[in-house]
Amino acid sequence: MKVKISDDFVQKLNNQIEYIVRDKPGAARKLKSAILTGIKNLARHPYLARRSIYFEDESIRELIIKGYKIIYRVESSSNEIVVFGFIRSQNAP
Repeated sequence: MKVKISDDFVQKLNNQIEYIVRDKPGAARKLKSAILTGIKNLARHPYLARRSIYFEDESIRELIIKGYKIIYRVESSSNEIVVFGFIRSQNAP
């Protein structure tokens, strides 16, 4: 499968990396690398991640990496994975 990454996702990821790099440049590099590696692996295993809790759709999944959720849609008809969401996981208060 081919992986497409939305501009919105790229912007949110870059904003988070820029925030982290202020205090911990090494941690920011490791996080970005882990996220990009995880996304790259989706091409081979698109249904490895759990179904998203935010959508009532089996094709929308969420990959969790270091406390961040990467939301994506598996589009079987076009043989694509579209990565579109990036949020920080939070515990309920």
